Amino acid sequence: MRSRSQSFFSVCAALSAAASKGGAKRLKSGTYRRLNLGLAACSAWLAAAAIFYPNFATGYNQYSPELANLAGAVHGATAALAAGVWARSLPTSPLSSPFAALGGLVRGLVGSIWSLSPRAQEGEPLDDPAARRDPRAEYALAAALFGLFAVLPFLRAFPAATVPTILGKRLGRPATAFTFLAAVSSYCLKDAAERGRLSASTFVTLRKGLLVGSGLHLSLIVAKVLGADGGAAGLREFYPAMVSRPLFATVSFVMHGIALVAALTPLPSTDSESSPVA
Repeated sequence: MRSRSQSFFSVCAALSAAASKGGAKRLKSGTYRRLNLGLAACSAWLAAAAIFYPNFATGYNQYSPELANLAGAVHGATAALAAGVWARSLPTSPLSSPFAALGGLVRGLVGSIWSLSPRAQEGEPLDDPAARRDPRAEYALAAALFGLFAVLPFLRAFPAATVPTILGKRLGRPATAFTFLAAVSSYCLKDAAERGRLSASTFVTLRKGLLVGSGLHLSLIVAKVLGADGGAAGLREFYPAMVSRPLFATVSFVMHGIALVAALTPLPSTDSESSPVA
């Protein structure tokens, strides 16, 4: 579970550092608005999963009502805080014009989907790795794949819904909240690469989160294939859902590999750190 939640910790760390250094003014930038919205959506999903756990886990109910309510309250408060910070970052209060705020959310979401395709720099075509200086294309693909797997549980039933979390029916759907947040982080890193901002502290934190999360996930899979928990036989025994969907499992493995390669790519020396605005 640690590998799945790493994106949550890195986003919280980035937002906390930005707030402590620049206050509310700094949190008005596009990056922090995306991160706050992503955190709000992730936490709201986790709160719902905690409170209505059997609905997310095909009837399983392994937590006491007290623990479920406590987890729901914590995640609900986190969602409310992130949504409140986002609302305060807007030029006008969403309460004064809720339809305008909703329209802005829809435009932002649709615009982000259309903006997933990375922009090429003059003299640095995306298909020439010798000329390209940053992993914007890799981050773009990782964002698209993480986003796809985040919505997979809404589109497919089990066992496909457990991929790529490999956490089974009990935790597969709740953990997709972290997959969604990884998509948000990857998109922010892709945007930072296009603006020459990857070396800024916020994006260094997000890169580390993506690196640790993807690295731990891949290490777990490789260790099991090489013999941990019974090797390939253990995978079939303990993770039958993942093994039964080899196409989804392979795409998930590639997705985490792309994210890992992007996070390990050395930063361009020309990235600017002078501006505090992310």
